[in-house]
Amino acid sequence: MDKYSFIDKFFHRLVLGSNFLGEALFDLESSTYSSKTCQNKYPVFVCGLARAGTTTLMRALHDTGQFASLTYQDMPGVMAPNFWNIISSKNLKIRHPHERMHGDGVIVDFDSPEALDEVFWRVFCGDDYIGSTALLPHSVPLKVMNQFKTYMELVCFKYKKDRYLSKNNNNILRIASLSSAYPDATFLFPFRNPVSQAQSLMVQHKRFSISSAFQIDYMRWLVHHEFGATHKPFRITSKRNPIEYCPESLDYWLDVWCNVYASLAESIEQGPKNLIPIGYEELCKNTEIWQKICLKLHIPASEYQDFKFMNKETELPCSAPLQEEASAIYNKLVALSALRLS
Repeated sequence: MDKYSFIDKFFHRLVLGSNFLGEALFDLESSTYSSKTCQNKYPVFVCGLARAGTTTLMRALHDTGQFASLTYQDMPGVMAPNFWNIISSKNLKIRHPHERMHGDGVIVDFDSPEALDEVFWRVFCGDDYIGSTALLPHSVPLKVMNQFKTYMELVCFKYKKDRYLSKNNNNILRIASLSSAYPDATFLFPFRNPVSQAQSLMVQHKRFSISSAFQIDYMRWLVHHEFGATHKPFRITSKRNPIEYCPESLDYWLDVWCNVYASLAESIEQGPKNLIPIGYEELCKNTEIWQKICLKLHIPASEYQDFKFMNKETELPCSAPLQEEASAIYNKLVALSALRLS
């Protein structure tokens, strides 16, 4: 993103930096296209803690051609994708595919789907969940939930599909509201070996800790606080003690893992059958998992996607009690995954 021109950065700051303008753009979009929206049926939400394979799973689903999802070509006009498409199509620059900033081999271009709908939640209810030091669970007001339904339909209209696909890790903060409002939706929660995922988070935290002013603003606009200079952990459950470790330590990220996935495991266990955890390691080595996911989503069982294991760093030592807690949560998620995919 540091390759963005001055004009690119100017428009990002102008369009994304103001909640007032964001609401105005959405009002313009919804009033202009209200009679043309596609009916969104059986949406799919992919969410979890970062570095769990959420992007890979979302891309595999998007590649089936069954779903509409926001892409980089919608930036920065994500609050009005159809209106923005009219403006940007006349001045669209060719931007060649390149590796994203994470350094993990994921290639992005204008057509790459991405977690951009969080801008909607920030504009309409950011004060409810964006704290000074953490991101908090929140209950979405009915009015905002109805607006998001319209928003999904607007994205579907732009991409001429009737199913919306979202990859947004922050949705774990509002799972109760989303699953209640959209009983026909399916929620997929990728998870990885906890120590491996915690180590990957720590590596990315160090990578993103030194960022330019524009990069920091960009992450704040998108509410991407998973790691780096803008890091704010999820504080989901009150059943565990507050995180006391240093973000430069593996124990900190393993504690974050436990906080998030302990809460998710409880929500999945007590929630409806459309909440499904997906073990990423099992997805990589067992071709039947992808077929079962397609079956659950009622989409053609396309060819097996070439899911690959992510970073394979040598595991570092960490707190034995934390590792024991994480292992118990992981095993619970594995069992729930087998149950929900059966």
